[in-house]
Amino acid sequence: MLYVVLSDAGGATVPYTWRYYVHSRIDDSAKVLDVLRDEAEAFLVTRDGKAQVEVQGTTVKITLNGAVYSFRNQTLFRHAGGYTPVNIWLAASPPSGSP
Repeated sequence: MLYVVLSDAGGATVPYTWRYYVHSRIDDSAKVLDVLRDEAEAFLVTRDGKAQVEVQGTTVKITLNGAVYSFRNQTLFRHAGGYTPVNIWLAASPPSGSP
């Protein structure tokens, strides 16, 4: 499953960011953030909260317009049987108004 989490972890001087995770389904919505924090690592951190996402099997395609703070083009999907590699394709354009 793909999880997209809004984060304000940067404090007052850093704007909100969106963190993207791949993880098995977490049924208890009250525990999602704790589970992701303990068991997963974001493969993408960006300022764009309106990214277009397409999932096809073990490939995730993301198109966004905005700052990208970190990105990995491969991550692991954790499930009961172990881990499955997931490929990430990213098309990113600079934030609107950039020179």
